[in-house]
Amino acid sequence: MIGRRSLLIIAAAVLVVLSVGFLVYLNRLNANRVQEFKKSAKDNWTNISKQVDNVTASLAKVASTADLSDVSKAAGQMEKLIASIDRSHKKGPVPSGYGKLSEEQKAAIDALKSYLVEVGELASSADEKAFQENRGILENRSRKASSAVNKFLSNANFMRVNVSNDFYQATLAMETAWRPPINADDPEAQEVYDAANAFLSADIKESNFDKLWSMLSTRRIMALNQLQLSKEVVRSGWRQLWGDKTPVDYYLSRPSINFSNPETATIRVVVYLEGNSPKVESLRLVKEDGIWKVETYPPVGWN
Repeated sequence: MIGRRSLLIIAAAVLVVLSVGFLVYLNRLNANRVQEFKKSAKDNWTNISKQVDNVTASLAKVASTADLSDVSKAAGQMEKLIASIDRSHKKGPVPSGYGKLSEEQKAAIDALKSYLVEVGELASSADEKAFQENRGILENRSRKASSAVNKFLSNANFMRVNVSNDFYQATLAMETAWRPPINADDPEAQEVYDAANAFLSADIKESNFDKLWSMLSTRRIMALNQLQLSKEVVRSGWRQLWGDKTPVDYYLSRPSINFSNPETATIRVVVYLEGNSPKVESLRLVKEDGIWKVETYPPVGWN
């Protein structure tokens, strides 16, 4: 017969085995929850970044009150996405060790929603008095959204998502609806606009590489030559510079033209991509022998 002591030893051993097995089960369960949490976050913030691009593009195009309807529409679409993500965020269990990050994500989503609601309401009303009265509220919500989103994304090191600072500049962008561009009657600004337009058209509309190359600044061409990239080499690989994106159209923001000095200017451009959200970038142009040339072209990585 098995003695009482032996029975106790066996029982203790069984308990240990069961405890170890239960811990293994819990660890596996939590590991699965971590994977689900990360996948959900990646999917959600990839979709959010696409909507960010749409809102940013609509803001970049504001030149009159008529343009505010597009801002309202883009903000409303993003708000719906945020609301959907917020609902799903409340359902799933939070994996062990991710409670703080989950709370930061919730704070980021709440701040984004608050910002978008204000953007949408002010854009929808298109009322200058209402805009001026609520300007401080919009700026405050913008700062809170920027802070909360940056905090979450900096700690979510398993993701590679960036939110452009231009997305948070709704106040500056929307106020141009009631303010004529500072450079509206400036012939120099018109030359910058015409040069940028000719360059974008040569690339996106005409596929005219010779024209595009002739409009590059001396400094840009010298930089390419130092990299042993001749005109023909660049020509052969030009489309590859766009990566897997195909540009189909563009918009140049006349109100955005800015002169850092008499011979250097920047202008914002919205590039529309086939099957992708639009991108907003700034081109820099320099004046050489009285002619404006393109020095940076961020859409293809030339900064």
